[in-house]
Amino acid sequence: MKSKIGRSPSYLIRNPYTYCFRMNVPKDLQRYVGKKELRYSLRTGYLGLAKQKARLLAGNIQYLFRYLRDRGHIMSTLTDYQIQKIVNAYIREKLQSVEENRVKDEFTPIPELEEMTECIEDSMSDAMMDLQQSQYGTVSYTVDNLLRKEKIPLEHDDLEFNKICRELLKAEIKYYKVELNRLAGDYSDDINVLFSVPTESSQQESSPVLLKNLIEE
Repeated sequence: MKSKIGRSPSYLIRNPYTYCFRMNVPKDLQRYVGKKELRYSLRTGYLGLAKQKARLLAGNIQYLFRYLRDRGHIMSTLTDYQIQKIVNAYIREKLQSVEENRVKDEFTPIPELEEMTECIEDSMSDAMMDLQQSQYGTVSYTVDNLLRKEKIPLEHDDLEFNKICRELLKAEIKYYKVELNRLAGDYSDDINVLFSVPTESSQQESSPVLLKNLIEE
């Protein structure tokens, strides 16, 4: 029986026309790459040349895997554009829903307005404390629902999850300020400025570099 000790992987497979490179993507990186396996034609039918190309490609990809583990959040599929769009759309819907309920109300006594004001101030204070201390337990439930709606899979220990939690807390604080003004009869806040929807051009500017593009290059 021949020993396989010391034998390095060739990453080669053969089809009827040429040799191909094949490498499994580590499980923790599959969500960034979007694939479980990388496979590329080496465009040669010569075994020696195919081995040389495969070794070179394998080295480059292993380097990119290490880079991605160190700075994976930069290459994420969840961009700043998406985060801003998701968060601001949620806040705008929330403001609209509250205002529609006010339209249905016939009369709100002063003591009730004072209680609502105090409740909003407490909620805003809690959000500011959570943001200051990087505590996302309260807001994580809302973020889970928003991501589920957008069909974006993120774990709670992902840096992107923390980022969207922080952005939602910032938006919630602005939301509470707007609501306090509205309870006082002040509707001068420009919602289109405070909770703007980013344009397609801003999406292009903030789009991340995808690992699969780097590999192909």
